[in-house]
Amino acid sequence: MFGTAILPYGVCAPRFPRDGVCYNAAVTRNSSMKLAIVAVVVILFAGVVLRAAMRLASVAMHSLFVTILLAVCVVWFIAKLR
Repeated sequence: MFGTAILPYGVCAPRFPRDGVCYNAAVTRNSSMKLAIVAVVVILFAGVVLRAAMRLASVAMHSLFVTILLAVCVVWFIAKLR
């Protein structure tokens, strides 16, 4: 009966009444710690990916701007020659 029940945080299972260890709370703390570490790693990775994407977009926009400027200059130069 208690093997599959989810007990609230800090409530010990009745099958371990005398050992003084609350296994449900220990598992919850361990899981919370793992989730916190994973969350920090994911946030750092997302930051690195976002930074790389912003640099790529900046370079792409700069290249596009230079290409358009060069095309306008070439068209202007050809129009002046005629």
